[in-house]
Amino acid sequence: MFYECQNFGYELHMLAFGLGATMFYALFLQSRVIPRALAILGIVAAPLALVGTLLLLLGLDVPLAMFIANLPFELCIGAWLVIRGFGEHTAKS
Repeated sequence: MFYECQNFGYELHMLAFGLGATMFYALFLQSRVIPRALAILGIVAAPLALVGTLLLLLGLDVPLAMFIANLPFELCIGAWLVIRGFGEHTAKS
């Protein structure tokens, strides 16, 4: 029972992540804080995770590839922001 509760909680978390991440990555694209290609990768990968989560909540089997597609973006954006930071975009505030 606890295992099922944990899985359901994780799926709900991924639902909120998919919605928020899609909006967040769109803001990255609009603000041009990160390279355009990287922002587009995030905009493509986050909705895949959102759709995969919705299908999981409906009880369907979803391939892991729908969720793994977000991994390269998360690794690249983390490295980009640690190495390059926000640069001149934060100085304008």
